[in-house]
Amino acid sequence: MNKLNIRLSENEQKVINTVYEHFCETGEWIKQFALHTIIDKKIVEKVISRKKPQLMREYGAGNANPCYALTFLGIYVCPIAKDDIELLYKYLDLLKQKFTEKPEIREVFSSEVENSLNITKEQSRRLEYLISDGYVWSGQSEGLKEEWKFWMPRDIEDLVDIEDPKEYLEKRIRKQEKARRCERLKMLGKHRIYPWVLLIVVSLMFLLIISLGEFLGVLVYLYVTVSIWIILYSFSKIMELFEVVVPIFSSGKVLDKIIWFAISSVISVVVGKFK
Repeated sequence: MNKLNIRLSENEQKVINTVYEHFCETGEWIKQFALHTIIDKKIVEKVISRKKPQLMREYGAGNANPCYALTFLGIYVCPIAKDDIELLYKYLDLLKQKFTEKPEIREVFSSEVENSLNITKEQSRRLEYLISDGYVWSGQSEGLKEEWKFWMPRDIEDLVDIEDPKEYLEKRIRKQEKARRCERLKMLGKHRIYPWVLLIVVSLMFLLIISLGEFLGVLVYLYVTVSIWIILYSFSKIMELFEVVVPIFSSGKVLDKIIWFAISSVISVVVGKFK
């Protein structure tokens, strides 16, 4: 566990370590099929399905063989990325120093960063990615052949006021995660009412069926079973809006569905007995 209170399972650590190791060695994110040959596909899919917080994302989903990449938060909590994160802290300290000495400064070049931090070109390449992906900038220059350049972050004064760069970075991460979840809810906005309406309607149907059970006879078991199933499914969809995955419903296994249908049937029988 870390200061962001993010717990990683053994499998999650294994997956994100493998993905980041490939990135460090090749400068590119790993292809989907390549990762599946190293780690079981089901394990990978479980990690990438984690949304709170999101550790991985998929690039080129429409392609035959898309890539798996770590989110900035995924890199931040990745065990083998500790040295690179420490390097990012040093970069932030360097920004504080430069801004304190010369408040009008607006841009930083890779050459001066490499000299000041005494790092290699390979480390500089990874640092560039972290700065870009973590949005620790207000602008960047593209098209430079051997060098990168970033403008000072807009909240540079906040960085100067905060003594520990780790605190500054984690504060930004929390804001980014909150913004990501809000954006997700915004994208789902037009669908947000549907589960609630469905849940209310089905619940009313359920109560009506139970109240009429004595007139329905054996059919009450079937109706109650179906009603319970729809209610549970609707509840799972509501939870997905808040990025809480209900495995029994998100799973594609037929056995999972049969188990829940059996549970619903048992509940319906019990309810029927009381009627």
